Amino acid sequence: MPYIVQTKNNPDTAKGDPTGTWTLTAKDFHLNGKTLAELSLPVLFIQEGGYRNRFLGINARNFLKGFYEGYLHNRSKKTSQVSR
Repeated sequence: MPYIVQTKNNPDTAKGDPTGTWTLTAKDFHLNGKTLAELSLPVLFIQEGGYRNRFLGINARNFLKGFYEGYLHNRSKKTSQVSR
């Protein structure tokens, strides 16, 4: 079992990025963040990317928003289990 998950948020893997051929959308970044949070492990985020692209901020925000929502969901599940 890992002690910590190290991940990089690389929003330049998005569809339309001038440096690659990836096809990730804002919804994909949201789902990736949420899925990561649902592992219930400590996470170290490393921010990469930074090419001038109008989707970078949107994708980074969606990743972190998804992670936060997943974290809150896990937290509420644990709280309801303890109160039973």
